[in-house]
Amino acid sequence: MYNRGNMIHSDNSRLIFDLKNDWKPSKYISLGLMANVVYTKDEHPVRGWSDLLGYTNTSLIQPYDNLVDPETGKPTTVFSTSTYKIANYEKIANMKDWSYNPIEDVGKETTDTEDIQTRLGGTLKIYIIDGLNIETGGIWTRGNKVEKTTYDRDAYRIRIQYNDATSKTNMQAVDMHRISSAQQQLRTYCHPPQTLQCHIQ
Repeated sequence: MYNRGNMIHSDNSRLIFDLKNDWKPSKYISLGLMANVVYTKDEHPVRGWSDLLGYTNTSLIQPYDNLVDPETGKPTTVFSTSTYKIANYEKIANMKDWSYNPIEDVGKETTDTEDIQTRLGGTLKIYIIDGLNIETGGIWTRGNKVEKTTYDRDAYRIRIQYNDATSKTNMQAVDMHRISSAQQQLRTYCHPPQTLQCHIQ
C-alpha cells in the first residue's frame, strides 16, 4: 500500500501480512494460530506545515510573503535573515548564500523512518465435556524502528550554521558536505502465554 502525504517530498508505503488458521486435530482439542507483520517506510521533510505556517517573531516566513513569483510561477526567496547577520556575512569571505527559498528548501531536510512490527499468537482449547472447556493462549510481539534525519549541505539551516560558526579571524573554513543524524530505537516485547479462561456453557 502506497500513500503520498499532504506535504511535498513526502512518501509513505506499507506492507501488511496477516495469517490466521484454526486446526482441530480431534473433537477434544482445538488449536488456533495467528501471525501479523506490518512493515512501514516513511519519508517526510523535517519542516512540517506547522513550522512553515506558524507565525512568531522567529518564523522564517512572515505574513504576505510570496512563496511563488507571481510573474513566473516559480518558487522564490523570502526575507528571513536578519540585517545584522547579513552585515557581518558581507565582511567575511567565502560565506555561504544566506537566501531562503521555502519550497525548494523543504526537500533538502528529510527524515526517513523504517518500522517493522511482528505479532505471533496461539490458542489452545480443550473440550472436557459438553458445555465445559478450557482455553489458554498468548501473544508475542516485537518491534524495530530506525529513524534517520539528513540535512543537505545546501539546506538553509546548514548554510546559516556554517556562516555563524565561521571565525571572523580564521578564514580557513572547512566546507561541510553532508550532515546526518540517526536515531535507532529497538523495542522488544515478549508476553508469555498467561491467559487461562474457563467457559461453562
